[in-house]
Amino acid sequence: GPVPIMENLWAEEVDADRRIREYQDEIRKKILDMYGFDRVPEEIDNYISAASAEPAMEESAIFDAVVDIIVQGDYDYYIYDMVPLGHALYYLSMAKVYDEWINKITKLRQEMGHYDQVAATMRRQETVEEDKILEELQYIKNRINASSQILTDKRRTAFFFVLVPEEMIILDTRKAAELFSRFDVPISGYVVNRVLPPELRQ
Repeated sequence: GPVPIMENLWAEEVDADRRIREYQDEIRKKILDMYGFDRVPEEIDNYISAASAEPAMEESAIFDAVVDIIVQGDYDYYIYDMVPLGHALYYLSMAKVYDEWINKITKLRQEMGHYDQVAATMRRQETVEEDKILEELQYIKNRINASSQILTDKRRTAFFFVLVPEEMIILDTRKAAELFSRFDVPISGYVVNRVLPPELRQ
């Protein structure tokens, strides 16, 4: 958890491994609750374990923890030293996708409500499961929207790229800046390391 450094300054290092284990347990619990299983089927459990070993999972877990900390809103300012590009942009792009997807599912569920009582009775268990899935999608949508609003709010968020004056790194940073711009993520500046003063470059 957060460790006090000095007055009004706290620091925390995200434990990605613990975060991944918590995420695995959360998925297993939701599967049990949603489908009424006594235990998670072996093939699904194997998939959960295998997916957690993917290289991008650690970055995803860290960014997920960052979103949690921000959304809780316990502090006035947040400073992160990390590489947020991939999953920050993923959250921003998925916000629109989830909006459209969940709106379509909700409309379909409302249309299904016009069926006669007999058909509704025959579908009762299926409807309960669909409603649980819809509830989970709504939770994910709200969480993504909350984080995307914070990431794109120029009054509350500022991104600084840290780079060194090398051609490939400058080109990569330029591409990243263009992607941030596409999703209206505010860029406040660039910090360039390893810049030698003129007298040392002679």
